[in-house]
Amino acid sequence: LWQFPDVEGTLTVEQMLGTVRTMGMEPTNILRQSDKIHVFTHVQWNMRGWYLEVDRQSPSLTWVSGRELDVRYALPTAYRQFWDGELN
Repeated sequence: LWQFPDVEGTLTVEQMLGTVRTMGMEPTNILRQSDKIHVFTHVQWNMRGWYLEVDRQSPSLTWVSGRELDVRYALPTAYRQFWDGELN
């Protein structure tokens, strides 16, 4: 299973931008933020996703098209809810 880049805790905009920069990218546009909840049998995750445009692809991450993500990569339900196919 694959996942989107993540960190523990709820980040402010400034913290999120700093985290993206430590991954080797420079954010050029914040598209939106999305808050989701994922419930396991005994644990609830309160998750925040940020949709960004960046100036370059970080070599430490796997980059795929939206089509590839839909067809070739398995995302757990917790992460799948952040993918709506709009960013193909």
